[in-house]
Amino acid sequence: MGKNMVKVFGRHTIKSGTNMWASLYLRYPEGGAAGWLCDSWAQAGPDTRLLMPKLHWLNRADDRFHTAHIVDFGGQGSVQVGAIDEDIEPHREQFIRTTLADWEREYVTKEGASLT
Repeated sequence: MGKNMVKVFGRHTIKSGTNMWASLYLRYPEGGAAGWLCDSWAQAGPDTRLLMPKLHWLNRADDRFHTAHIVDFGGQGSVQVGAIDEDIEPHREQFIRTTLADWEREYVTKEGASLT
């Protein structure tokens, strides 16, 4: 992730047995959404498919999910963004996109801000 971003909003949810957290990052200083760092997972159950925890960066420049990994540089945590995740499960992608759309509306309404 680039250094010219600032985290402005974050949420966590559990819906139908699927867990997710995400943080919205804006470009700094020019503004506008840079993207979302998000993690999602689910335990298998009667109404839930197993989803192993997976960290993604939803890049607003290309509107694609990129793999992401937390790396440690001598006590300084950082997130390394990788290639587009061509193997993201369709039900995971749909769950994340639907949830993030709700959270973006919440952020824009609460802050009176624009994400463009």
